[in-house]
Amino acid sequence: MCALRNYQEACLAKIQEKRKAGVKRQLVSMAGGTGKSLIFGNIPQFAEKGQRSLLTVHTKELVNQAAAHLTKWNPGLSVGIEMADQVTSDEQIVVASIQTIGRSLGARLSKFNPKDFAWIMVDEAHRSISDTYQNVFEHFGLFDDTNQNTALVGLTATPHRGDGLALGAVYEEVVFSYGMQDAIRDGWLSDVRGIRVKTHTDLSNVGTQNGDFKQDELADTVNTPARNELIVQAWIKEAQPRRTIGFTVTVQHAKDLAACFQKHGVPAQAIWGDDPERNEKLRQHQAGELMVLLCSQLLVEGYDDPMVSCVIMARPTKSLTYFIQATVRGDRLDPRVDNLVRARAEGRLKAGYKVDMLLLDVVDASVKHSLVSLPTLFGLGPELDLQGTSAMEAKKLIDQAQAKFPDLDMSKLGNITKLKAYIEEAMLFRVDFCSEITTASALQWHKRGVDHYCLLMPGREQIEIKGDVLGEFRVKGTILRTPIDAYHFANLPDALAYAEKNLSEKGRTLLTLLKREAKWHKGPVTEGQLKMLKQFKVPQSTIAQMDKGWAAQFITRKLGNLR
Repeated sequence: MCALRNYQEACLAKIQEKRKAGVKRQLVSMAGGTGKSLIFGNIPQFAEKGQRSLLTVHTKELVNQAAAHLTKWNPGLSVGIEMADQVTSDEQIVVASIQTIGRSLGARLSKFNPKDFAWIMVDEAHRSISDTYQNVFEHFGLFDDTNQNTALVGLTATPHRGDGLALGAVYEEVVFSYGMQDAIRDGWLSDVRGIRVKTHTDLSNVGTQNGDFKQDELADTVNTPARNELIVQAWIKEAQPRRTIGFTVTVQHAKDLAACFQKHGVPAQAIWGDDPERNEKLRQHQAGELMVLLCSQLLVEGYDDPMVSCVIMARPTKSLTYFIQATVRGDRLDPRVDNLVRARAEGRLKAGYKVDMLLLDVVDASVKHSLVSLPTLFGLGPELDLQGTSAMEAKKLIDQAQAKFPDLDMSKLGNITKLKAYIEEAMLFRVDFCSEITTASALQWHKRGVDHYCLLMPGREQIEIKGDVLGEFRVKGTILRTPIDAYHFANLPDALAYAEKNLSEKGRTLLTLLKREAKWHKGPVTEGQLKMLKQFKVPQSTIAQMDKGWAAQFITRKLGNLR
């Protein structure tokens, strides 16, 4: 077996552990570029002598690639291919095209005796819901609980489906997970830097089908000279001379965008599934003769050129699966670097080495659709512009700020370089309550001065608590026009308790409105509140962060001239 990284060893150990525990259909989630093929390469070693293994993949290129890897990693086992005119006999490991063996009642599938197979492996397991895969699973008895002879392991970088169908219908458990952020942190993938390319294209009228945009409508909307020019200019400014893959909607979109690059003197070509010059274009790109390849429905899965260091997302998508698959085409390590963290610490990174990837995230306008963008992958706000900052660094900064200001809505941050100003502005209009109040009361008592507190109520009524030079406190005010006035409280908590007891008795309906924390706070700012906030010159960027409760507390404080 090949030398394994620690997380790969942990994954294989977990697969064996869960198999012994009776988990028959296992799902593994690993980021692209972290060695899924190594996991497949080692699973056949788990089979007892005489037992066979099957790996299903879905493209011709991947079949041949997988067979080569499995032969390399299992020198003592025979490997055969079941695809088109290639036919297996009794090889110990079979690599099969799912289109070849997945046909219902097909002879290519029925020739395999289920009792001979210990392991069925599925690449790009998010596809497992389709009928072709289901036919394979049924044939090998994977849904028959009485059959414990054969186990299933599916691997994917994207355990989500855009059409909403759950993989739980196939797999019993996610037995191991190692995501993009884990791999970047540990130095096994290149860091990702993002540039947001904002267009004037409006996607609001583009329809949806199977969880993503309708391709014909999308292509008509985004394949415009102005948008293509904007993308090319962004690449020239931010990415040149990085080896680049761009993802487009249709073949024509790829051709038009490639022509725009060529117009500016950039060696670029469109490439698609049945392109007769496909292999030559790939060779030219890998040799550095082409700088940019524009792809339509190609290179999304299984294409590995580690020197690709820029990805252009020219195709808007609502599918997290598609976005992840496209993005990871650029985050492989430079072949001269074994581990980026270790190489950087040891000073082994030289000029010209690939140390990160750049994602040109082309973002169109839409009030109707929720689009996937680079910040989405890192749990950041969808509107965040990374401005070329590392996504991991941006996440670190925002996580630190969120820990310090847990109630601040970081999802509305639009520019990572303005994080400090964003926080300062929000804090300027933030409503904080003094510690002596928060420890003694759940209501919105504001501090008006030294030993002076005020609770404002609808109808301009209020209750005031004041301390005097003797250290005693007085409670005075009105509750629904009923006056209260009491003196000689020895401390603030006693005065608060008296005031709130009267409020509970005389104005119980007001309590929900006056609590610092209440369910109604989470609603959006009302039209009336919005007018008031604008009168107080609250910036729109801060208003965007506010909920109804924050707005109410701020307005109350301003109207009462409170601290």
